[in-house]
Amino acid sequence: MSAQQWRNAQESLLSLEKRNVDSVDSIVSGGMEANRIFRDQFSSAVSTALEDVDTANNSCLTSIDHSLQLDRDACGNLNSMISPCCDDLRGLKSGHYDKIVEITENASQCLEDEYMVDKPSCSTPRKRSFNLPSVSSIDELRTPPFDELLKLFWEAKSAKLANGDVKHMLAAYEAAQALKDSRVPLTAIN
Repeated sequence: MSAQQWRNAQESLLSLEKRNVDSVDSIVSGGMEANRIFRDQFSSAVSTALEDVDTANNSCLTSIDHSLQLDRDACGNLNSMISPCCDDLRGLKSGHYDKIVEITENASQCLEDEYMVDKPSCSTPRKRSFNLPSVSSIDELRTPPFDELLKLFWEAKSAKLANGDVKHMLAAYEAAQALKDSRVPLTAIN
């Protein structure tokens, strides 16, 4: 009986061991299968992400190359417009400098020749003569009175017209004189 119990216990223990081994094998193989599935999914996601990144990088590089080409074209256009302007500015600057030198030389010569500087002589300066314009030359520069200007205007205008129109223009002038204010204009006292 004890041998029988011992055998039963041994068989029971072997059966339990077999079930445990089968259970562990099942768990390990299930875990390995799950790991394989996860690894495949991860590899697929990584491959897709890398392809997307490559596509985005290529698109970005293409856009950058296009922008760079546009910038180069714009720079070339600007340089083609700016370089003649720079040449003109250089020529203008050179001409301006030459004119400044010429004006400076002429000014110094004019000041030395036409305006003599008083030289110290330790004596009383003599009276210099001035070339003043005469009263008659100043009177010639005056503007004639308005009536005379108007009369000269009408005479000049009538001389240019045909004979039939001259009478009408002179009549218009005489009518304008009749309507004119009869008061004496202000006259200068001095």
